Amino acid sequence: FLFMATSKIAKVVLYKHGIASFERQVTVEDNEKIELKFKQSEMNDVLKSLTVLDTNGGTISSISYDNNKPIDQRLSESSFSMNGNSILSIISQLTGVEVTLTYEGSKIVGIIASTAEVTTKEGKAGYISVWYENSLRLLELAKTSEIQVTDPTIQNQLQEAMSMQRESKIKGQKTMTIFASGKGKRQVNISYFIEAPIWKVSYRIVLPQAEEGKEKSENLVLQAWAIVDNITEEPWNDVQLTLISGEPHSCDVDLVNPSFKKSATQIPHPAPVQPLQPQRLARNKLPQQQMMPQQMLTNCIPQQMMGGMAYTSDEAQQTTSTKEIGDMFQYDVVNPVSVAKNESALVPIAEKTVTGSRVALFNPEKHNTHPNSAILLVNTTELTLEGGPCAVIDSGTFVGESMIETVQRGEKKFIEYATEVSSDIWTTNSTKESLHSSSIQNSTLRLEKNVRYITTYHLRNKSSKDLTVYIEHRFRKDCKLVDTDEPTNPKPINFCIFKTTSPANETEVFVVQEQRLQTSSIDMATMSRSTYHNLVSNGSLNKDASERVNSFLTLKEQAATLASEVEKTKEDIKKIFENHSRIRSNLSSLYNQGTGANTLRDKYLAEMESDETKLANLEEKVKAIEAQRTSLLEEANSILRNITMN
Repeated sequence: FLFMATSKIAKVVLYKHGIASFERQVTVEDNEKIELKFKQSEMNDVLKSLTVLDTNGGTISSISYDNNKPIDQRLSESSFSMNGNSILSIISQLTGVEVTLTYEGSKIVGIIASTAEVTTKEGKAGYISVWYENSLRLLELAKTSEIQVTDPTIQNQLQEAMSMQRESKIKGQKTMTIFASGKGKRQVNISYFIEAPIWKVSYRIVLPQAEEGKEKSENLVLQAWAIVDNITEEPWNDVQLTLISGEPHSCDVDLVNPSFKKSATQIPHPAPVQPLQPQRLARNKLPQQQMMPQQMLTNCIPQQMMGGMAYTSDEAQQTTSTKEIGDMFQYDVVNPVSVAKNESALVPIAEKTVTGSRVALFNPEKHNTHPNSAILLVNTTELTLEGGPCAVIDSGTFVGESMIETVQRGEKKFIEYATEVSSDIWTTNSTKESLHSSSIQNSTLRLEKNVRYITTYHLRNKSSKDLTVYIEHRFRKDCKLVDTDEPTNPKPINFCIFKTTSPANETEVFVVQEQRLQTSSIDMATMSRSTYHNLVSNGSLNKDASERVNSFLTLKEQAATLASEVEKTKEDIKKIFENHSRIRSNLSSLYNQGTGANTLRDKYLAEMESDETKLANLEEKVKAIEAQRTSLLEEANSILRNITMN
């Protein structure tokens, strides 16, 4: 015989990516079945994560669950229909079935022949016709107190029909039955995960009130509360609660709906089965064809998992302990937690004294004029603090709140909670350049300059107390700090953080200077006189190089003057050719005008002869100037090639 065992939720593990792991403990004796109820939407997650361990020699013989055939279809295929409005309609379906009836206190064993409803003066009455002792007897239903079916098969069919009828009333619910086999009392541990709301966390930072005449203490009180939601239909009573932060991967797989694969057109001949050779198997690996006994499976489970299936607590004095799991970390709430079904709860996970101080934080990219009031928190809780909202309470008064990111153990974090209206901060920027080095090789001047970016922060404190100010300055990755205080973060990623003091009722400045080496090259063959003067004035050229470059530029300028003269002479030659074209046109028009035009023709011919002489002289002049210019350029290039400087 199988008896029904009830399970109890012993542990709940909530994740940040929307799933929850549940661990149940059931005490069974001998052979028992364990029934679990799940929503239709939860079945895929359960089927891919369910783990069942029957301890002390027991085994799990099988696990059954409702498939996805529609309940209406299953009811229509059932041997019995429970949709009737009267008990008589159910009894009528037992026609031909042997039953034991209790009628007016007496037992009657017979076969139901038929049922009928008769209308009398008193109203409607139901009757059952029973074949009993070779005769039909008409029994009044109202006087029948019990009808027992003797055939076990029909009993099961009736039980199944009533179970399906009950299931149809509970929309979308699936039943999973675990069959545990064994001897004696033992514990069965069940775990699975399903979709669930993510857990959230909120913090409170309490700044103590300073005693008169003394500065405020650097010890703050940090309270952390986890917000958990129980959306299941079952209460969590005294469960062990674990909260895990991180983003483990999960996947959607349809394991509930039956899958089918069409047969191949041709059936291949099966390959011969090779005998197993266990000695060749790797250690702790099993061939897929072998089944593993429950006892062996239990022995192979890591002890950490077996320990996690039961609730233990060795640190009753602590509220929460943490454990790193790869990139994730978990909070183990030490005290048992109770949350009623469809309710939420605030669970304390930390109340610690931490180190911190009240400061002002300014970032010119985030803040316009006023810095933000902030708490410089040092996480000395030995816990990793998950990100969430944080309320700040100063001397019993709420002064602001902030969203904080994850804070690792020992890490410092600014908790900005309000605007520091008593302080004004603004910036001015300037740039300076200075020569670092210069060299000339292969007619190329290479310059290295130090470019310094100067940011001046002007801090005006309008209050009567000195203010500690932290400045977040954008880190220039191609620069290094010079003539500036070291930042509080030696290896900045995006911002250098500087600490300074803003005196009461005064305006101070804090200067950040960053410097980088800038390299440039100048082709000296194309250098202008103005560039030369700039290089001489800023010391980029030494005396020898300066004199040589000056000689080079002088020769280039003389050659440029000759080039201009050549162009002017060529313009004169061009005008002579244009005049010759005009004279030829005029001579052509005088060709047929007789002796009266001879005088004009002679004039034109004499003019052309004079131009020819001018043209010859101009061409000789161009050749002479070009030769002189070429000589100057060769001398200039010779000087340029011989200029070197290091």
